[in-house]
Order: sequence, then C-alpha cells, then structure tokens
Amino acid sequence: MVDETEQATEIRRLMDEAATLSRANGPSKAVGARVSEMQKAAAQRFGQRYGWRRSRTEFSLVCLAKGAMHDGASGYRTRTGCGDHHDEFDHPYFYRCDRRAAAIAAHLYNWPANDAACRHIAAEYSLNFEVVTDFPSWWNPGGTTLVLWTPASSRTGK
Repeated sequence: MVDETEQATEIRRLMDEAATLSRANGPSKAVGARVSEMQKAAAQRFGQRYGWRRSRTEFSLVCLAKGAMHDGASGYRTRTGCGDHHDEFDHPYFYRCDRRAAAIAAHLYNWPANDAACRHIAAEYSLNFEVVTDFPSWWNPGGTTLVLWTPASSRTGK
C-alpha cells in the first residue's frame, strides 16, 4: 500500500518539475499526465477509507444533504452546486455510496480565511464540514487544504 504522505510529496515534486519544464520548454504532457494519474489514485484511496466511490457526475449541495441519487426535476431549475461557492469548494471531488451522494472533498487555497463561509454553508444546507488532518491534499500538496463535506445524516457510511 502506498503511503499517502509520500504520494503527496511526489505529486508536489512532479508539479514543481512540470512548472520548471514549462518555464524552460513549454508544458510537459508526460509530467502532467503522471501528476493527474497520481491525483486520481489518491482520490480513490481517500474514498475507499469511507466505503465511497468517485462519482462520474457532480451533484448539488441539496442532493448531498439528502444523500440522494439526484436532485429530481426541481434540481434542473434551481442549481445549488459547488460553483456557487467557488472558494469553499475549489477542486471538488464527488463521492457516492450505494449510488447516493455521500461526500464532496475539496482542496482550498485560502484556508483558514474562509472558515466562517464554510461553516455558514454547512449550516445552510444541513451538511457536516471538517478539515481533513489525517490525509494530505492531493490537488496541490502544501498549497491547498483538504476539507470534507458530508450530509448531516449518517446514511452515507461515514
């Protein structure tokens, strides 16, 4: 099994290498592809800790709060997604359990400056919000903070 901290360190090293190569020779597709592959693997391992699988589709905050499969017909008219709250849901990864919305993991650049906004959204949508301290951010290790949004109900397996 891969150590998450070692993988985060390797992702950070590859991102730094990609930035250096990009400045010197233009973007390196090979390094970028490797970073993406490692991020996907880390995201998958994170979800497995809770019995979740990465969702192929995004879902709204209302859908997450309900632990539902989708928003139903009403969800198409009133979107309440992560895009409405970019700073609190930057680089989101969506997870499901038994096809139901289970969690959104996000990687925040401006943490803890947006703590109050995150907690306000959690209260508004009946969500739990936590800063993950036992698993590193895989988006931009050292530059982002991994946070987790889950339904206030415990139907999702967390």
